[in-house]
Formats: sequence, structure tokens, C-alpha cells
Amino acid sequence: MPPIQRQHWGGAALFSINKVIDRGIDDLRLGCWCWSKYRGRNNHTLRIFCAYCPNPPTGHFSVYAQHETFFHLSSDSRCPRQTFIDDLSYALKQALDKEEHIVVLLDGNHDMRNSALSQRFSSINLMEPILHRHGIHGPSTFRRNGSRTPIDGIWISNNLTVQGCGYLEYHQFLLNADHRCLWLNLTYTQDFGHNMPATVKPRHRRLHCHDPRIISNYVARYEMLAKKNKLQDKVIALYSSLSYPLSASLQEEYESLDALHCEITRAAEKKCRKLWKGQVAFSPKIRSAHKRLKALTLLQKRAKGKKVSSRLLSGSVKEANLPAS
Repeated sequence: MPPIQRQHWGGAALFSINKVIDRGIDDLRLGCWCWSKYRGRNNHTLRIFCAYCPNPPTGHFSVYAQHETFFHLSSDSRCPRQTFIDDLSYALKQALDKEEHIVVLLDGNHDMRNSALSQRFSSINLMEPILHRHGIHGPSTFRRNGSRTPIDGIWISNNLTVQGCGYLEYHQFLLNADHRCLWLNLTYTQDFGHNMPATVKPRHRRLHCHDPRIISNYVARYEMLAKKNKLQDKVIALYSSLSYPLSASLQEEYESLDALHCEITRAAEKKCRKLWKGQVAFSPKIRSAHKRLKALTLLQKRAKGKKVSSRLLSGSVKEANLPAS
């Protein structure tokens, strides 16, 4: 059907610089939404939708009237607004079933807090992060709306972590705009994936639970330092003066006691065991002398009548190249 006017309202647009692996629009090609897909590491996929839901009928040339005319020409009696909700929800569900991350930038012309559209999006595990983070008693997102109703929103899949989000003033992004600009900050590594670095485990720790002597030494040093700094007396005094909520002075005292406790534990751990880190460079001569000294020490203990493992003694004598006799 040819257009009656030169200018028709409606449509959606999404701009992106590079990185796009695929793009598309709504199946009916009515300009209800468009999307772009991005792929990162480990096959992470992010799909961003930009969508516009028609307002209730306001005239012969409104977006609602255009869509209604299109449906009537196809002998379809569906409501354009309900069709938008059904078709977009189906497209989002398909993307979620493929384990894609989803972001929907939406001029919904519905209440984002409680409406047929918000209930449908919530049913497929999407969330509106601005309302979720800042509460439902925010400003209107349309200039001529006096009921403080947010009709614009950003909906995301639940597996995305939001760094920040919110509304801007009407004039803050576009001059004379009648809708607020909504913004959302997501983590690049989560949206597009990343290669996890290899886990580096500490090779040496002074304090561990395998040797009772180390534990006993740590506890003794901790108790000595705690007694020296009167840590227990200070904790009891703070506990006896607790009140809710904590005053600023009590908070500062708590933080200072926590810092003192951490300092004592670090000092006790540093002295509970000596680490031999091999500061001396390897030398075959020193290694040979060490083996010989070990074997002679074991032979001396055996000569004094002390208990020595015969297998350990035999192995040490063999490594030191001593005569078997």
C-alpha cells in the first residue's frame, strides 16, 4: 500500500562500530525492532535489541494505525500492541534458548514497573536494572507525562552484571528531546568473555595445619602479641558500649581494632616458622657434601644405639658413595 503522507512515525535504529557478526529486524518488517549480535571469547554471544512499541491509537496516521492497517490488509485482527509483545518476547526467548546475553533498549509506551509488557519480560527471566537498582519511585521518562511513569526501559538477561545505570535529564544528551536518555554500564569481560589466567598457588606458607609444632608456635606468639597490645581488653570494652546504629566513633574504634588484629596475625605468622627458600645457588660439590654429611650423621646415631631406619641408612650411604662396611 503506498504511503499517504511523506512522513510516517515509527521505526527503530541501532548504531554500532565494528565487532558485529550479525544483524536483523522484526519478521514483519514493520520497524518494531532491530538487533545486532556480537561474539567474544569462548563463544560468548551478546545480542542487543532496540525496540519501539506503538502507543494506543491517537489518530489516522499514528504508528498504531499504520500497523493496524497492515494487519487488516492481511485479514489479521490482532492488536498491534499485543502483537508487539508476543512477537518480541518470542524473539527474545529464542535468543535466550541459545544461551545468548540479551540487552533490550525499549521505548515501550507501557509502564515498566507493572504492565502486560513488563510481566511478559519478567516471565522469560529478563530484568529492568534501573528500577531494580534505584527503586520504582523514579521520574517519568516522557516529558509530557505527569504521573511519574517510566515508559522507557532497558531490559537485560539475569546473568549480566551491571556496573551502573540510570536516567539523564531531557536536554542532557539531545537538545529538546521529549524522552529521557537511559544509560547502562556493563562489564566487557562478562559480556564478551575472557581467558581465565592460570591459578597461581602459593608455593610456601609459614603457617599450615600439617605440623603441630608450627601451630603451637603460632598460637603462642599470637597470644603474646595480643596480650602485649591488650587486644582482648579493648574488644570487651567495645562490646560493652555497643549501640545500634553504630556511631561514627564506635565505627572508627572497630576499624582500628580490626587493623590491630590483622597486624598481630601477620606478625605471629611471620615468626612461627623459618622458610628455607634456597638463597644459595645449586652446586654439585655442596650437594655431594650434604649427602655425605647426612649419611655420617645417621651412622653416628646408629653407633650411639639410637633408632635409625635401615632403609634410610642404606639409601644415604649409597648416595654418599661410602663403603658399605
